[in-house]
Amino acid sequence: MKNIFLDTNILFDIILERDKNSKIIIQGLKKIPPSKLYISSLSVHIIFYVLKIRYGSLEYDRIKNFLTKMNILPLSESITLEAISNEFFDFEDKLQYLCAIDKCDIIVTRDVKDFNRIKKTIPSNIVIVDSLEV
Repeated sequence: MKNIFLDTNILFDIILERDKNSKIIIQGLKKIPPSKLYISSLSVHIIFYVLKIRYGSLEYDRIKNFLTKMNILPLSESITLEAISNEFFDFEDKLQYLCAIDKCDIIVTRDVKDFNRIKKTIPSNIVIVDSLEV
């Protein structure tokens, strides 16, 4: 089974159950062992910041439970320096891409076009998709 990286926007879709696509993604996640799911530590920060999650709240417990089932990749100094070393279209997407390329085979994102642009400047074998039906 392939290692799958979930972009921040996919995590928001899942956590907020934003639309019918989130239900498809949630069903797809149930078929994947948690050991094969990856996110970046940057995504955790963004989720807690944007949703204003407070320690001990119901949302905190729910999100913590969800996140502890995944592998969290670090946002390292080398990733950060590589991200700023050449042109970028969306800096956050570039950081996510760089976090994923060494460990993952697939990136699931709503920003397929942006990630494919990044892939042209930093080639890899990673596949970029917008759903878990791969």
